[in-house]
Amino acid sequence: MNAVNEAERHQAPAHDVEYGNPTEAMVVRELLAQANLGQRAAARELGINERTMRGYCAGDRVPRVVILALERLVDLQRRVAD
Repeated sequence: MNAVNEAERHQAPAHDVEYGNPTEAMVVRELLAQANLGQRAAARELGINERTMRGYCAGDRVPRVVILALERLVDLQRRVAD
């Protein structure tokens, strides 16, 4: 086996790239957990479609403003809990 075949064998499948950034999905899911919100409730709070929120949690590209809004919801949850 030559070096090229070895490198190809260890590459991630191309389909991983096509579904958006999984890191963003992980961030969204973590923020939802921290805010004690499900996808449906978070969609209502943000004024977006539930299908859109499901997409964000599944790996669709997430606009920065959505991350910022979720971070704000987490902050508000913490203030209310204190």
